[in-house]
Amino acid sequence: MRDRTAHESVWDLKQHLLSRGSISLSPSAEADYGFANCGPGSERELLTTVYMAAWKKGEFDEMELHAHYLQGRTLEYLEKFEDLTKERMKLERLMKNSHSA
Repeated sequence: MRDRTAHESVWDLKQHLLSRGSISLSPSAEADYGFANCGPGSERELLTTVYMAAWKKGEFDEMELHAHYLQGRTLEYLEKFEDLTKERMKLERLMKNSHSA
């Protein structure tokens, strides 16, 4: 039986973004969505900007983002909403997770 208190980390990410950072990311969301891979400086800001830009689009779907994360394809999903060519190499490194190839 599934733990009824468990939920996908995408909801923690959404809560963090919509609170404009006043609500901290959970450790699982930090790891799942690339923030744990950030060094000092602007990398966290880059991730925040990319996720917020996608969230502002009407067709964004949290569970589709989560499904792509589980397949190691988070960046692929986000590229549907914005041209990320310029930041692609950095984002690939940041979004690498246990599900990535």
